[in-house]
Amino acid sequence: YRQLNTNILQIENELYAPIRPKRVAKSGEKPSDALSRAGVEYIEVRSLDVNPFSAVGVSEEQVRFLDLFLTWAALSDSDPMDNCELECWRDNWNKVIISGR
Repeated sequence: YRQLNTNILQIENELYAPIRPKRVAKSGEKPSDALSRAGVEYIEVRSLDVNPFSAVGVSEEQVRFLDLFLTWAALSDSDPMDNCELECWRDNWNKVIISGR
């Protein structure tokens, strides 16, 4: 059993994304099975940097803004991306992965 591997996620929790759908799983249940069984219970936002000016790493103002922004994003209409937009998004994402910017 190889713990470190460049091609395979060892556990589902190794999937790092800016925002992840989550649900508390039953004992022994995989996270994806819990989501499939009962849907999204909450989302985990992982795209915040630690705020060095806050003792707890994030300010109340940041949390309020994030709450408002995510609510707006969830409720606003969004047209599907066409192939050109999707390709542009993928190119930008790859640039971030490779170059960090």
